[in-house]
Amino acid sequence: MTRARPTRPSAGCRRGEQGGFASLLLVGLCAVLVLATVVVGVLGGVLEASRRAAAAADLAALAAAQAVQQHQDACAAASTVAMAHDVRLVRCVVAGEVVSVATGADVAPVLGLSAWDEVVRAARAGP
Repeated sequence: MTRARPTRPSAGCRRGEQGGFASLLLVGLCAVLVLATVVVGVLGGVLEASRRAAAAADLAALAAAQAVQQHQDACAAASTVAMAHDVRLVRCVVAGEVVSVATGADVAPVLGLSAWDEVVRAARAGP
């Protein structure tokens, strides 16, 4: 009978030398990727709310300025436009024929996380 020669591990790959390091590295990398995804989602929600509030503020200010020109309630017109854009009118100031408004939009949470509750943007319009 021929005896099999025992195999010797090579010098660079001794048994037990790795100790699961690759697994820990992979778990850490996955955690970093999940965290980055959540952060991008939260910031995307804030950006979307900011754009929505800014657009609604611009349109509400224009509607209010037109209402002033027609001798109607400017803040009521601004509020109507703000509600149509799913934001709330935070401030409405009429100074002569110039109207300043501010609108607030709620920030949608991502996985229950949100950096802000509300984003407020302002606009002004007049002749």
